[in-house]
Amino acid sequence: LHEADGSNHPTAGGLRIGKKLPERSASEPYDPDLEWERDGQYLHYLTKWMHALCRVSAATGETRPAAWASALAEAAWRGFAVHGEKRLIWKASIDLSRPLVSSMGHHDPLDCYISVREVMRHLQQAGTASGELEKELQGFHALCRGKDWTTTDPLGLGSLLFDAARIAQLAGREPGSDDLELLRDLLQDARAGIAVWLGGHPLQYPAARRLAFRELGLSIGLHAPPIIRNCTSGWTAPDRILAEIDDALQALETSQPLANMIEDYWLLPQNQAAASWQDHGDINAVMLATSLIPDGFLTIE
Repeated sequence: LHEADGSNHPTAGGLRIGKKLPERSASEPYDPDLEWERDGQYLHYLTKWMHALCRVSAATGETRPAAWASALAEAAWRGFAVHGEKRLIWKASIDLSRPLVSSMGHHDPLDCYISVREVMRHLQQAGTASGELEKELQGFHALCRGKDWTTTDPLGLGSLLFDAARIAQLAGREPGSDDLELLRDLLQDARAGIAVWLGGHPLQYPAARRLAFRELGLSIGLHAPPIIRNCTSGWTAPDRILAEIDDALQALETSQPLANMIEDYWLLPQNQAAASWQDHGDINAVMLATSLIPDGFLTIE
């Protein structure tokens, strides 16, 4: 877009990562290690920007950030969905014209589906037509069907709990069966993954062998159960599924000390002096701050 149009519609073409190296040209061979350092667009970053813009809209009462989030959702579907194969690509070129990493991120369909629902909620609250983003919503939802969300990656586990918190809030006072089943699955998968991850005794490793932002992703997510509990306490639904949700929630609530342990560890100056912290200093600092004061991130109202 021209400068003036771009100022008014800054997310219409997505948002580039901003890496120091230029994106890989169409003629260059794929190098999985080098690709991390190259520019482009990541789908899972776009979903975080959708959420951030919705939070700004809610906090300020301004409608423009929600509109920008809507444009970003449209760009995500347009640029990352491989329609003939019913999947998403993980990384695209800056102009969204071609894939840079063709594989699909494990939780990308889930993150996109929930993020689009969050955007739609804010658009409706702003008085925008309710049919906006319906195509994108249904498309991402279809990609979620039959998927297994289990993971033992702490960052991924925190993401599951973040998504669970958003689903619980989006479901309203009388949730449908799809939301109930999705919430149950996310909570059960997170509980199982945390148990497996802890079985490897990862918190006993020295700071040099730990990645703070991945652990802090989990600690952020572990602050979600009270928000979920507040939503589910007034629900009326089949006893079986409510019992399954409650059982998983109780197990996760007992894991709260784990979040405090992770935060306390990475607050120590000697651990922040490790190269593993310094190499990712910006994201580590933001993740730690978010974990210490998580409600602004985990809530969507």
